[in-house]
Amino acid sequence: MSGNASRLSRANPNPYDEEGLCSIMHEFADQVRALADGPHSPEQTVEVARVVEEAVRVLAYATRGNAGIRYASTLYDVAGALHAAVCGLDQVFRQADEWVTRHEHELTFDTGSPAGIDDALVRIGDARGAAFTLARALDHMQGALAPIGGPLPTTEEATR
Repeated sequence: MSGNASRLSRANPNPYDEEGLCSIMHEFADQVRALADGPHSPEQTVEVARVVEEAVRVLAYATRGNAGIRYASTLYDVAGALHAAVCGLDQVFRQADEWVTRHEHELTFDTGSPAGIDDALVRIGDARGAAFTLARALDHMQGALAPIGGPLPTTEEATR
């Protein structure tokens, strides 16, 4: 992604102001979407998972205080975006299950036991079930947030 990073720096948004950071994030999201059609490689697959990991870390920081959440609608939108992401995990886990099943006779095991395939398939199924449960919970969370409105007062408004 180094080519993408240099393209971002040429655009020259200021990452220290809200508008610049949003601009960088929108462009990055567009670039990630453009990767969907491939070509794909094992290295890219792992890197995409690591980008998701980092995105969740940034989201955790963003939701830590009042700066990142001023409106209930922000939480509603976050729940909706997370719901969509988690629903996509079902496809990832289903395809992982299909890959392991398709290649089970070609795979080797460090333990020397073929029971590793069955255990892997059970754990993939567990992850798929957990993703379904989380997606349902996020859908319910979003529904519960829908009728809540109003911004938090800014620091200046709260001190008046």
